[in-house]
Amino acid sequence: SYRSWVRIWPHRGPSPWISENDLAKKDFTASVGEVQKDLRSYGKQRFGSADLRVARDRLINRALLDGQLGTWRTFETARAIGLGLPFDHRARRVDKLRNVTLGDVHRIARDVFAGPEPYTIISQ
Repeated sequence: SYRSWVRIWPHRGPSPWISENDLAKKDFTASVGEVQKDLRSYGKQRFGSADLRVARDRLINRALLDGQLGTWRTFETARAIGLGLPFDHRARRVDKLRNVTLGDVHRIARDVFAGPEPYTIISQ
């Protein structure tokens, strides 16, 4: 068992996917293999409509909660302007999340996880 999370940093380019576990060192290699196997499987359309609903709801909640923070709103607005996006880009995020389809998820999963092996840093 392991925990993993991703935080997208579009202003910095590629973003990290961080996985960690609390296993004894003797199980470390097996755990790394399990994480890598899971990541490869994400590119094989294993997401269903229930998964999409849960992920979408979490992202919408996060967008709404983050939007309450003045510093986050300021950062997001400045980033959007710097990237040449419309001024109201941040305000339209929730609507864009609501419009994501299962086909969109599968296409992006193939692009990200079914391509060449990702650059990996393993620390024990």
